[in-house]
Amino acid sequence: MKGLTLHDFARDLAAVIRHEGGGPAIIAGHAFGNWVARMTAVDYPELVRGVVIVAAAAKAYPTGFEGATELSAAVRRAGNTKLPEKERLKYLRMAFFAPGNDASVWLKGWYHEVDEAQFAAGRATKQAEWWSGGTAPLLDLQAANDPFKPRSMMNEIKDEFGERATIVVVPNASHALIPEQPGAVIEAIVAWMRKLPQKP
Repeated sequence: MKGLTLHDFARDLAAVIRHEGGGPAIIAGHAFGNWVARMTAVDYPELVRGVVIVAAAAKAYPTGFEGATELSAAVRRAGNTKLPEKERLKYLRMAFFAPGNDASVWLKGWYHEVDEAQFAAGRATKQAEWWSGGTAPLLDLQAANDPFKPRSMMNEIKDEFGERATIVVVPNASHALIPEQPGAVIEAIVAWMRKLPQKP
């Protein structure tokens, strides 16, 4: 888990795709996972038919946004299992869940060692290496209340990659997105998949 880059995570994902038949596969990555998905599409284009980027932060995050420092602190505290659950819930609601959605589903499943490895791998890999997602079609699945993706930045993927990118915004969801609106997430992904051209 030490000394990793996003290329290492991508190599693991490529091994899974090969094991499961060799693809080309549609891969989806949530939050940090979208970096891995896009890196895989860059490094192994022959294995990737399309990339779903789920609740991806804006390209410029964490610099340049009002409240970015508080948001970063909320993420760290939400995952700090040494804090009381009541306090963690406050930070989970602040950073990850839209008002009225059940943030308690994310109280468990936090692993400090994994978080550290992911953070280090992200820092060890230049954004320019993975940002494009290669040449694969992209579904930018956004949450309407995601503080990591201000509405002013909602079209950045489409503006940069044109027709290769499709944007779908899911209402009543924040950065967690999947546990908040699982049905809408599945519906959007399946609808997009059905429109993709078949690879030979």
